[in-house]
Amino acid sequence: MAITIDREHTALLAMDFENDIINENGAFQAIGFAKMVQQTDVLGKTARVLDAARSAGVTVIYVAAHFRPGHPEIPSDTSAGLFQTILQSNALVDETWGVEIDSAVAPKNGEVVVIKRGSSAFTGSDLASLLNAVVLEPYC
Repeated sequence: MAITIDREHTALLAMDFENDIINENGAFQAIGFAKMVQQTDVLGKTARVLDAARSAGVTVIYVAAHFRPGHPEIPSDTSAGLFQTILQSNALVDETWGVEIDSAVAPKNGEVVVIKRGSSAFTGSDLASLLNAVVLEPYC
């Protein structure tokens, strides 16, 4: 069954492609994300999807996790494993190599990058507003 997509009112979200998360030299290397990314060709597959979306006129929006130095957004007594890893490895700090999006899937031509300061791409960001403008606004 074929799916029809209204390209003008569709957005593709590319999320969490920061060096600290997916690069073999990133802060999360011990978790094994980089190995999985490499073994399953995540970057190559994602690059092809991004190229296809752009060619089709679909809006591409990136979401990346960034934290201020010292990670004030994360409670120091957190029990969440992911946040413990971020704190212990000093990962995903603003304006460092670790928060740069891998060049294989990097934004092009002024594509928007939404910064999230936690695990949710919506909480505390402008993602909902951007999606409303791209996806819903023309229908209002």
